[in-house]
Amino acid sequence: MDSLSLATYSVMDLLVLHARIIEELRKRQILRTVNNPVADYAELLACRAFGLLPAANSEKGYDAKDEKGTRYQIKARRIANGSKPTRFGVIRKLEENHFDFLLAIVFTHDFKVEKAALLSPSVIKERAFFQEHVNGWVLRLCDALWSHTSVIDVTRQLQEAQENDYPPHREDFDEGRMQLQNAVEKRLPLIIDTRHGGSRVIAELFIVPQGIVFFDVGWCCDASWHPIHFVKGDIAGEGPWRVGDCTIREIYRSDPLWSSYEAWQQFMATEEGQRLGGREVAEREKDILLEQIEEQ
Repeated sequence: MDSLSLATYSVMDLLVLHARIIEELRKRQILRTVNNPVADYAELLACRAFGLLPAANSEKGYDAKDEKGTRYQIKARRIANGSKPTRFGVIRKLEENHFDFLLAIVFTHDFKVEKAALLSPSVIKERAFFQEHVNGWVLRLCDALWSHTSVIDVTRQLQEAQENDYPPHREDFDEGRMQLQNAVEKRLPLIIDTRHGGSRVIAELFIVPQGIVFFDVGWCCDASWHPIHFVKGDIAGEGPWRVGDCTIREIYRSDPLWSSYEAWQQFMATEEGQRLGGREVAEREKDILLEQIEEQ
């Protein structure tokens, strides 16, 4: 089998290929379901369409927010071949007002946006019903939902975000590296959102040929944990930046982790802080980590 140069494919091309592969595996009874990356893709499109910032994994009840702080929960379903979804995923703790809008998206079987709409919590309470055994609200997919007078149709905006999806160019990654390097040189306060490890304040960051090396705050104060991390992948974006399956973004005073960043800066302003965790010390530790990775 000839190897595919997947790096030249657009996101849409990859998703279509994914759908066809999953369907073929299901037909061969290798898979019992037609699982797909619909949730992650829906969040990606929403952020592209409306300029949203993905929420940290530790956030509960919403998936992204805009520059004004408006919070969006994103629910999506895909119409797989041979089946049609009748409801969105369960909405939990609706009464606690964790989001300001719910963005509901329906994809065709090959991941094209069929419908998309913004719903307020009041519309959800009107159209959804509470189901005790799942401890959440269930929103049905029906014509009455899309035609509700308070529902905002955003189908075209999501479709345009798809139409503007192109295969990545090498220059895009080079530009991303330059932009992130500028942020590091300016000593901007940065935080990294990881898929499995939540959000971490970055004490030091180095851009290396295959990705980045970053240090947790307090990295030089406790030898009982592993505070230095290597993330492999191309760097893309102008801030926030994507590296592998992580997102690096600037941290602000309103962020719950700001106090950790501030405490670290106060420590690093001391003579002891510079002696234990200065940039030159961190660079030596970075080199040791990369040597260990090469030896593996």
